[in-house]
Amino acid sequence: GKIELNSSSDNGKTFSCAIGGPILNSLSFRLAASKHSQDGFRKNIFLNREDTNSKNESFLRTKFCWQPLKSFSLFFTNFTSNQNNNYDAWAPNNNKEFITYTNRLGKDSQKSNTNAIKIDFKELFGFNTLYKYSNTTIDIIHSYDSDWGNDTYWFEEHGFDPSIEGWSYDYFDQTNRIKKIITNELIINSNKIIKLPFNTNFVIGFYSSNSSQTDNASGWLFGGDAT
Repeated sequence: GKIELNSSSDNGKTFSCAIGGPILNSLSFRLAASKHSQDGFRKNIFLNREDTNSKNESFLRTKFCWQPLKSFSLFFTNFTSNQNNNYDAWAPNNNKEFITYTNRLGKDSQKSNTNAIKIDFKELFGFNTLYKYSNTTIDIIHSYDSDWGNDTYWFEEHGFDPSIEGWSYDYFDQTNRIKKIITNELIINSNKIIKLPFNTNFVIGFYSSNSSQTDNASGWLFGGDAT
């Protein structure tokens, strides 16, 4: 096994570990995980926070290999990620001090889960056969304060007074996207057990992929309110 700890500027912390080995004579595994967090190099003076552009990410991968026969192997892999990141990167004055003025916190997050199976069967009825299957689900949220400021900033810097104008210069946009993908792949090729004329070999393959995606957008730009 292996464990690693790291620290970096902007309150950055990283932890990772990996372990693996045999469970039974025919079954082995490997587990790897990592966790990273960081404040994000921004200071929001309206919210009085330094983590409004922060990163908080975790990853986990699990693998199993089962080989009960010399000619048969089954591999299973699961990969999970959770990237729960904030988003607060823009400022109306484009300053070089990385100061932001937003009053509503954005997100740049993604949750993913993938399962994969691989079956390798050598010399099955005189052929080598390989089958692969995977399914993946991805859940994404991207949102941000689309006016980049707050009522106080717009009044002090640009003289915009909501009480006089009758409306507030305050917008927020968000997109939530969910995507699912399923794949299948089959490969069959000849081997030396079957004698083909003229010393011929062949490969036959099949691949399919099915994906679906839903989007839910809201706000001034993403939701179409601007039009």
